[in-house]
Amino acid sequence: MTRLTRNAATQVFVTVMTDVFGVETNSPLSLALVQVGVQDILDLTSLNFAEIESLTYRPAPTDDNTTPVAIAVPIGQRNRVRQFGSIASLSGQMRLTTDQWNELTQEDFDSFRTSCSAIGYNPVA
Repeated sequence: MTRLTRNAATQVFVTVMTDVFGVETNSPLSLALVQVGVQDILDLTSLNFAEIESLTYRPAPTDDNTTPVAIAVPIGQRNRVRQFGSIASLSGQMRLTTDQWNELTQEDFDSFRTSCSAIGYNPVA
């Protein structure tokens, strides 16, 4: 099994953002991640809780050339990043192939987010 190349990791990141998270390239989450230098899936999955919580973005400057104020990324979008980190951790992120990363769907992610593993509850234990 081969590790992700830099190009593949970048493409997987784009796929996760659009197909799994369902966010556009101009969304607050996308803008914030670009502004802090997250460029690929490995960067995304290595963010810690504090880094995710502090994600902000600056909208494009207005016509009057004033610098926009940093705005916090909506909590729902920050939660997606946290939950995705959990699914990546549980599935052994470094062992997934490019094809396996690209096969992840929004349905897979939503199923995980509503599962016992995601909420830390195991009714069998």
